[in-house]
Amino acid sequence: MNEQRQQKVWMFLAIGIVVVVGGFVLLAAGLGFIIMMIGNPAP
Repeated sequence: MNEQRQQKVWMFLAIGIVVVVGGFVLLAAGLGFIIMMIGNPAP
């Protein structure tokens, strides 16, 4: 019983880490794209 609960906790922790990392990657990509667009406007 206790082992199963521990497994569930680790699963939620892993999902949370993936969500946070994914959010940071999307944010960084979006910021980089905006900076590129401002820095090099299309001719």
